[in-house]
This record gives sequence, structure tokens and C-alpha cells, in this order.
Amino acid sequence: MGLAEEILGLVVFLGAHVFVTMRDRRAALVARIGEWPYRGLFSVVVIIGILLTAYGFAAYRAAGMIVLWDPPAWTRHIVVALMWPASIMVAAAYIPVISSARSSIRC
Repeated sequence: MGLAEEILGLVVFLGAHVFVTMRDRRAALVARIGEWPYRGLFSVVVIIGILLTAYGFAAYRAAGMIVLWDPPAWTRHIVVALMWPASIMVAAAYIPVISSARSSIRC
């Protein structure tokens, strides 16, 4: 049950922060209940979200690890073989390259 509580806490916490981005709905709520009660309500909802997340995380850790997927042992070699070219390609994507067409043009 811990993981469900953790996810619920994250939904409450993030939902409160997403509500702030909805300017018209936020303005309508502030007009209805006032600025300081809105801030108090927002704070309470965010604190509830944080507490639910922390409680869910603690319950999840106390329950032990849940194995979602146990890869076969032989795939370890494939991962090691493919990580080298993948790492090189990721690094190469961020290195600036001067193309030969640009270098041949003189200003």
C-alpha cells in the first residue's frame, strides 16, 4: 500500500502546484475565500501531499523491495557491449562540429 500512498501524495502536491498555474481559476478562488485563506489552504494541501509522500515512501521501504523485472543473466554482456557506443554517441551529440561546407566558404 505504500507505493499507492506515495503516488497519491505526489499527485496532491503536484496538483496543488499545477492549480497555481491556472490563473483564472486561482483568481476566482482567491476572490471567493480571500488571499490569506487561499494561502493557508494551499499550504495545508501541500503539507498533506508532502506527508503522504513521506509516509508512502517509508511504508514502501519497510515492505521490502518489489522486483518489477529480473533481467536474464546473459543480457548483462549485451548491455556492456552497447553502452560504449551509446556513451560515445551521447557525448558526440554535444560536441560542436564545423561542417566541411562551412569551412570552405571564406568571408
